[in-house]
Order: sequence, then C-alpha cells, then structure tokens
Amino acid sequence: MDSDMTTGRTPALGQMITAWRQFGEPPSWNALSHELGGLAESVCLIRLSGGASVIEWAGAQAVLALGTVLAGAPADALTPGRADASREAAKALSAGNPLTVEDTFHAGADERRIARLYLPLSETPPAVACGVVRIDG
Repeated sequence: MDSDMTTGRTPALGQMITAWRQFGEPPSWNALSHELGGLAESVCLIRLSGGASVIEWAGAQAVLALGTVLAGAPADALTPGRADASREAAKALSAGNPLTVEDTFHAGADERRIARLYLPLSETPPAVACGVVRIDG
C-alpha cells in the first residue's frame, strides 16, 4: 500500500503521481486537475468533512472503471462491498503522502481488479484526489 505499487502498472498511475509530486507539496484540486489534463477523467475528488467522506466529482473514466455513478456518493463507493475508501483517503491525507491500493471486487458476474491512488490536496475542507484505474483488462 504505497506509491511504489505504481511501478509496472498502468502508465496512468505513474503519470498521476508524477504530476502530484512536481508541486513539491500537496497542490489544490484546481492545480492538480489542470496539470493532469485529460488524465483527470480517471480521478475522483473526495471531500472529508465532519467524519463524512463524499465523492464531490468523478471523471468519466473512473466511473467506467467501477461501473457505477460516483459523484455525490460516499467515498466507500470506491470499494464496493466494504467500507475501506474513507479510511484509505483519511490515511493518505493524514500522512501527507500518496497511497496506492489494489483489490478485486465483483460487479454481477464480472470480476474487476481496480487500483486506487490517493493524493492529498491542500483544500479546505480537506480533500484527496483519487485516481481510479481498472488493471485487469
């Protein structure tokens, strides 16, 4: 569960972490999404406020990777069947460092392997960008 898990994975994860690191400190959502350009379509913006974690915005590719509507949903929609995404986002935010997690979930008869890359942001209320990519095909 660290940034080294991007090695050998989809190039999108490496591009996301490279864009985030070039700022030298956690960027704002606007700065990061601008830097990511079209790659921002694979990212969600998660707001963490008052103990709740909500997906404020979700790019089209992130939605396709998970196969469900994400904007407005609790962050845990990123980890179907269990409530892990809120904890993962909070962990990345408190550490101030990227966090990469991969796992598998079932969407009906379809099994999907998903990687999530949490990138802390300098936002108020606190926020994390979460790159979401399907890595099984």
